[in-house]
Amino acid sequence: MFSPARRFALILAAGAVPLAAARADEGMWTFDAFPAAKFRGAYGWAPDQAWLDRVRSASVRLTGGCSASFVSSSGLIFTNHHCVADCL
Repeated sequence: MFSPARRFALILAAGAVPLAAARADEGMWTFDAFPAAKFRGAYGWAPDQAWLDRVRSASVRLTGGCSASFVSSSGLIFTNHHCVADCL
């Protein structure tokens, strides 16, 4: 009926269907439109605007499309290894 490769592809595709329906609970938002009321209602806490501003200001965009975050006042950043591998 189906070749082994075709059968494997169909099984793999069928297994991926439930994953396609899964979504993150937190949703997607920007720092200037943070859903504080929804967050507070769901979790009993929400960051204030000062915290959101501080986190937004700590974000860094590196060349090559990588992102990073400042994690110290000395300029230490946190990012993925492949983003700075050439510098190392």
